[in-house]
Amino acid sequence: MAKKSEKAGIESAWEVVENQRRVKDVQAARSIHNRFVQDSILRSQTRVQVRNQLEGGRPFDQSTLDSNGMGSTTNVNWGDAQADRDKTLLPYWKLVHDAPHLLSTTLESTSLQSDKASTAMAECFDLFIKDWGADYKIQFMAAAKNFVDFGPFVMMWPDYDSPRAKAVNDGRLYFPRNARMEPESWDVITMVRDVSASELWIKIKDKQSAKASKDAGWDEDQLKKVIHASMGGHSWRDPRDFTRWQDMLVQNDLTVASIFEPLQLCWMYVRNFDGKIACYVFSPTMGDDFLFQNEKYCDDWHDLLGCVWFDTGTDTLIHSIKGFAIKNFYQSRTVNMLKCRMIDGANNSFALNFQRNDDAPNDVPPIEQYGAVNILPPGITQVAVIPQIQGGMSVIEYLRSNSAENNALYRNQQGQQIQDTDTATQANLLASQSGELMESSASLYLDQLAENVYAPMLKRLRRKGNTDKDAKKFVSRMRQRGIIDELIFDTDVDVKCAAHAGMASPLVRAQKFARMLTMFNLPGINTRWWTEQMIANDWGALAAQKGLLPEGQNSNPEQRGWARMENGQMGQGIEMPVGPNQAHFEHIQEHLQPLAQIAGQYQQTQQITPEAQTALIIGVQHIAQHMDYLSKDDTMKAQFQQVKPVFAEIQSVAMGLLRNMQKQQMEAQAQGGPPPMQGQQPAM
Repeated sequence: MAKKSEKAGIESAWEVVENQRRVKDVQAARSIHNRFVQDSILRSQTRVQVRNQLEGGRPFDQSTLDSNGMGSTTNVNWGDAQADRDKTLLPYWKLVHDAPHLLSTTLESTSLQSDKASTAMAECFDLFIKDWGADYKIQFMAAAKNFVDFGPFVMMWPDYDSPRAKAVNDGRLYFPRNARMEPESWDVITMVRDVSASELWIKIKDKQSAKASKDAGWDEDQLKKVIHASMGGHSWRDPRDFTRWQDMLVQNDLTVASIFEPLQLCWMYVRNFDGKIACYVFSPTMGDDFLFQNEKYCDDWHDLLGCVWFDTGTDTLIHSIKGFAIKNFYQSRTVNMLKCRMIDGANNSFALNFQRNDDAPNDVPPIEQYGAVNILPPGITQVAVIPQIQGGMSVIEYLRSNSAENNALYRNQQGQQIQDTDTATQANLLASQSGELMESSASLYLDQLAENVYAPMLKRLRRKGNTDKDAKKFVSRMRQRGIIDELIFDTDVDVKCAAHAGMASPLVRAQKFARMLTMFNLPGINTRWWTEQMIANDWGALAAQKGLLPEGQNSNPEQRGWARMENGQMGQGIEMPVGPNQAHFEHIQEHLQPLAQIAGQYQQTQQITPEAQTALIIGVQHIAQHMDYLSKDDTMKAQFQQVKPVFAEIQSVAMGLLRNMQKQQMEAQAQGGPPPMQGQQPAM
């Protein structure tokens, strides 16, 4: 009894711990945030220097040059840092989006429909991205630019249901000094945003809005205080007279937004003892309570943030992770300085440079100029200045090559080096080495992108009961393809990027595809899939989607047309003969398409029209004859294995339907009534 009581006491104590909030009050929250900001000072200073270089900042301090009498020294940012960043950024977009599909999904199911569902899921995800439109490209490229510049690629989901994410500037995202890449290790993070008075006022503009905001976790009194502060907090504007300055906001919304500085607010996210993520909003400098608090804001970090890191840093510590622009900073600055000095050398070579001889008198007269002719006085010798342009260019090329090698990049100059080699063997070796160098970083990038960004998006699209418009459209599209709800909602899915790390280098890709062409005639090779990859590599994913006819559509068009005509006949209850000389694979494909839709509808609703019943039962019988012929053709073994599982599942549905029809007929006869009005019921 004592042990039982002791156990109950332990469980009760743990329950108390789980329910305790980890941030006591707003003062504690401010203290935590201020420490994070202090820990990030060095990283912030680095960001300022790098951003200044990327945005055209000069390599030398002009005021220092002026004070030293060197104001005429060439001091120009030649844009090398930005150009290198842009060249580095583009492959990260192309690597993902030049594949025929964004995702490769694998359903963890034994269902015979799982392969079909996996394909459908990838297609429907592509359509979701298409619906998202230009904003997807904006958010992705903003995050990717931050990734290449500084190291983190961060996307945030502001809405629990919506799969559409927003790019986050990591300069305003703060982690503890000891935070690591793995979200599971995070306890707390903070994020700073600039918020206008209008944005806050919308939350409490009327009773309905105020109630909705309160239910969500917003504090109306605290919102009024910060709105008042953001508008200047003048004494004539009594904070208690909300109506007065509410009118000002309504009537002069744009004026207020432009005159008064935005208010800086902090969002703090905390992992509580129960694993849920809490959210608090507060001002870093004022206020005696939180503006917003929700102890169960989301289930875990993956519901909130999707992070992709440029490298693994030191022991996976976030503060040690650096992007390409940071790593390339000093080399880019050196190149800038070297170019400036090369220009100065060239300028000096065009100037008139003289040296006074030992016997030259102190009162040497000036040089007489007559157009292009200069007459030098005695005692002065002109000195020739030859700029070392070639030497400078060699140093610049070395620095660029060194940058490419150190940052795992595949550069244009490397491609030129490959082209200039004497033998094909040397070229292949160089291409292979460069490709291997890039593949390591590409693999890290693709795995993180799939797991941390695309998988949470797909999770929201598949969430049962989600009323978000994108989720509803995704489910509808899946059902239109005949996919059952169990596979849409309940089955675990392994999500990968469709792109492969080996696609990172265009030259290496071209070489690999060339080798693949030699194997097209080997048995078991899916030539269509490889054709899609090759077209996408050269022309992009859209070209692969639009430039290729649907699978099988270009084979035996006459036979396919005949098969489609048979579909209409069988729907009317007419049994069509199957001859030995027909194109059985093409016939089977054309017959399976409408039957798969009928079978999928029946599995979901257990109800279909009598015409659909007839088409399903007669169609399955008809296909069975084609399958018998196809199985006996040794040259069509691969095609037979392709359609066999799909037909088997549709046949199983048809047999279940027939059993139900027969059961209903027997029940009706036993009760002495007429049999139910249904379609034709031939023997299976």
